[in-house]
Amino acid sequence: MLGIEEIVESLQRIPPARGNRWNVVELVPGRAHLTRAEDGLFALFLEGDKASFGALPAISAVQHSDDVIALPAGRKFSALRLIGGDQANGNRVLAHIAYETTWRLQSDPRPKNDELIRAIGWLLILLGTDASGMSLERQKGLIGECMFLRMLLLRAQEQGISSMRALSTWTGHENSKRDFYARGLAVEAKSTGSAMRLHQISSMDQLAPQEADEDVYLFSVGIRQDRTAPRKITNYVADVEALLVDARGRRDDAASEHFRGQLRAYGFDWSQREIYERMDGFLAPHLAPALFKESELRRLKLEDFVGGRVPETVRSVAYSLEVMAPPMSTNELNEVLDRLLGIGR
Repeated sequence: MLGIEEIVESLQRIPPARGNRWNVVELVPGRAHLTRAEDGLFALFLEGDKASFGALPAISAVQHSDDVIALPAGRKFSALRLIGGDQANGNRVLAHIAYETTWRLQSDPRPKNDELIRAIGWLLILLGTDASGMSLERQKGLIGECMFLRMLLLRAQEQGISSMRALSTWTGHENSKRDFYARGLAVEAKSTGSAMRLHQISSMDQLAPQEADEDVYLFSVGIRQDRTAPRKITNYVADVEALLVDARGRRDDAASEHFRGQLRAYGFDWSQREIYERMDGFLAPHLAPALFKESELRRLKLEDFVGGRVPETVRSVAYSLEVMAPPMSTNELNEVLDRLLGIGR
């Protein structure tokens, strides 16, 4: 068995990869191989299909591929790749992981892949932190906006309106005051994990009309994370993308690219798909998606304060709003969707 210094020396001699063609040095036959990424970072391959490794940490340095071609033999196999980070001592960390992995794979009895990952999990976190780019709470917010956007796109198809027109009303990705906006109309989308429709309102004017003739609505849905839930944020985003088609039902490339740009601005990128799919999923909504009129929400207003003004020592006001109003009917919802799409105004 190679020592850590010998592993480092072996890695330094390996030429970097090119595409899916990786130069390898075998550590344990049929199980583990040293290699180097295209950028020269040290890496370790553990052979096996993705399911054999069980639950994987949400770390971008840990990736699986079914299309590894190992050189010089040219053998193709599936493998989990552990790659040293570009942080200080990242390559050294990878060498230590390779040493620990080799020792465990050569032990008697040899661990299965999922057992191996559990055993070295404390070392894997040294390769990097959670790389999702979005917290679970922000994912939940995007899911709510995707649900409403999907309603809008379906309505656009019924009315013969382009997908791009529907996408143009979504401003939530810009951290705008409104999540959806058209002249004289705004929709704020909120998701909650509470058993009741309890939503966090970040300011006094978040739900207030910004113009005298502006109508404001709250889109509300109850959704919770759960480790066993099969649907991830990627599924909800894909639901929207599936509707970005032209009049003949073919993929609308312009709309799709525009939407992906909006997603990146929000914080979601398909390049991190595998990371998101390792995270907790989302259960089916426990509170059905529904639209409510701002005028019926009994939101916090200045007149609720003594003298009709906020105390001078208060610099900002945030509060929890329980939605007690009746949801809008399907016909009323469609009227709002039509106005967002520019129909009837």
